[in-house]
Amino acid sequence: MRARPLLLVLCAASLAACSFEPNLAPLPDAPLAPPAPEKAFAGARTAATAEKLIEPIEISEVRQANSLGPGEYMLCIRGSRTSTDPRRTYAVFFHNDEYKDSRPSIILDQCETQTYSPLPPGPAAATPATVASVPARQRKRHHNADQ
Repeated sequence: MRARPLLLVLCAASLAACSFEPNLAPLPDAPLAPPAPEKAFAGARTAATAEKLIEPIEISEVRQANSLGPGEYMLCIRGSRTSTDPRRTYAVFFHNDEYKDSRPSIILDQCETQTYSPLPPGPAAATPATVASVPARQRKRHHNADQ
């Protein structure tokens, strides 16, 4: 009977010892912000290049990302790969002013309900190191059924 309270104290002490980590870095206090317009345009151009879209390319307004994606803010782009292909939508993600990645849009992105305007000309954004460091042949693999 005396062992039960002692066991509870030892269990509590062992759990408390595991919960303290003095080397944890403090969380950043800087609030997240949407990308500046020129950074958003540059990120959209980078995404359009990555997706091999041709002119005309359209862009939506920047908004908070409420879907699955690598950034806290997003916009949508719309375009096609050839003049005969259908126009498709893509989600473009940002972390503050930094372009993170793009992907074909999904229902949660709500790209189909956005209002679009032409993407202004200009330079593209620098690609993130994680994407640029992966060789192109490893990023997208196409399998040939004839092999």
